[in-house]
Amino acid sequence: MNKMTLRALPALLLLAFSGAASAAAFQLLEQNASGLGTAYAGSAAVADNASTIYFNPAGMTQLGGYQLSAGLTGVRPNYEYRDQAGVKSGGDAGSWGAVPNAYLSGQLTKDLFVGVGVSAPFGLATEYDSAWAGRLIAIKSKITTVNLNPSIAYRVNDKVSLGFGLNYQKIDAELTRTVV
Repeated sequence: MNKMTLRALPALLLLAFSGAASAAAFQLLEQNASGLGTAYAGSAAVADNASTIYFNPAGMTQLGGYQLSAGLTGVRPNYEYRDQAGVKSGGDAGSWGAVPNAYLSGQLTKDLFVGVGVSAPFGLATEYDSAWAGRLIAIKSKITTVNLNPSIAYRVNDKVSLGFGLNYQKIDAELTRTVV
C-alpha cells in the first residue's frame, strides 16, 4: 500500500498542476543575460546585478550605489502547419523577434534602495502566408507585453532585508484573418 501511495501522489500532483503549463507558450523568460547563463537557477536568491528587481527586490540591498543591467535577446521560433495528410501549408509563420530588458537600482541611504525594471515577460507572433489552409481562422497573430516594475528595498540588518515591487503590464494584440 505504501508503494502505491508514493507513486500516486506525484501523479496526482502532476495532474493537478498541469493546467498551468499551457500558458508557457506565451512566456518569454529572457529577463536578464546573467539569468540566461544559469537557466535562472537560484534567481530569487542571487543578487549580483540590478536585474534582481524582477525576481527579488530585496536583493537590491546587496548592491551598492547605482547599478544598471540591460540586455536584448534575439528569438527565432519556427512554426509550420501540416494537415492530417502531412501536407504543409502557410510557410514558416515564425520570424525574428527582440526581447528587451533593463533594470536600474539606486542606493538612496545606507539602508534604503529603489529600483525600476522594464521587461517583456510574454509575447508571441505568427504570420502565415495569405493563401494558407487556415486563413479563415488566422493569418497574423501578435501579442506583445511591457512590464514596468518599480521596487523598493530596506535593509533591516546584515541578515534581513525587505523588498516590495509592483508589476504593471500592458498587453497589445493584433489578430488578422481572411474574410470571405
